[in-house]
Amino acid sequence: MRQSIKPILTIAICTFAVFHCSHKPLELHGSTMGTSYSVKVRDPGKVDSAALKDEIDSLLHSVDYRFSNWQKDELFRLNESNVGQVFRPSGDFCKVLAESQHLWQLTNGRFDPTIGELIDLWGFGPTERTGEPDDATIKTALSRAGFPLLGLKIDGSTCTIQKKSSLTLNLSAIAKGYGVDRVAELLLQKGIRDFMVEIGGEVRTGPDGSFRIGIERPNYDGTRTLYAVLESRNQCIATSGNYRNFFKKDGYIHSHILDPFSGKPTPSRIQSATIVGPDCLTADGLATAAMLAEPEETARTLKQMKGNYEYLILESGTLKDEDTNFEVQEYSSPGIQSMRVPL
Repeated sequence: MRQSIKPILTIAICTFAVFHCSHKPLELHGSTMGTSYSVKVRDPGKVDSAALKDEIDSLLHSVDYRFSNWQKDELFRLNESNVGQVFRPSGDFCKVLAESQHLWQLTNGRFDPTIGELIDLWGFGPTERTGEPDDATIKTALSRAGFPLLGLKIDGSTCTIQKKSSLTLNLSAIAKGYGVDRVAELLLQKGIRDFMVEIGGEVRTGPDGSFRIGIERPNYDGTRTLYAVLESRNQCIATSGNYRNFFKKDGYIHSHILDPFSGKPTPSRIQSATIVGPDCLTADGLATAAMLAEPEETARTLKQMKGNYEYLILESGTLKDEDTNFEVQEYSSPGIQSMRVPL
């Protein structure tokens, strides 16, 4: 059976912060994108907390409607557009699509948001799965996917789309990360620099002050325990994993993260992938791709990125569903070790 599936299909990590300030920190909480958000501000001064929360809620509502497959807004209209029809997305949408295309190229197609039809077929989209798709159905859906078939043309901050197939775009793998970035930008515009923004486990910290962020140990039995704690300042931390959204078949656990080449939830020994980087939009997508690549390939990919990127990948010694207390093998970059603090 498949465990509870939320609209945004990336794993949540445990987060907490240790405050060292003379004033009581401001904490704001709410719901967005099928999950929760949290904003923590140290030394908030004269910040109007009610007004700030209203702005954050409004901003995240806009992001959710624009990029969600569950809402009948911009992404819905794009997916419903006819083959050959010229579609002109908003500036924000173009920014996300441009980075998505860049990540698709960088990860050799492992990050591919054009496989939305396959996500729906396997029941990880807006509709529940009623049965596994057969190979012929998967092959047909694969033939309609791929960034070249999106017909994306980018011109500075604007773009146009002229689909060459009836593909379905699904941006769930990066929507939360983009939402985190937008909230962080809002805080910085207001002169707030010592903060932590978290949406469903994707985290960004401000340039002034550091926060300690907990990374969960992958457990399939529903228990939540810490594996590591990272001290973060002016960074984004995004984690993807397969131990919250999955289904079991023939005694094996199959991740909600689909292989864009086979069109199937391929068993993988990688249980979680954490990427640290300068922005959450990119880190979110890289974490998804890292679930489908060997750790060594992820390391090579990150070396091609502009900016400082780190990784923490946890791999199990077994794929059997009855082995929920498996030992984990860690692969991590040197920068992760410098961020690490004792549990």
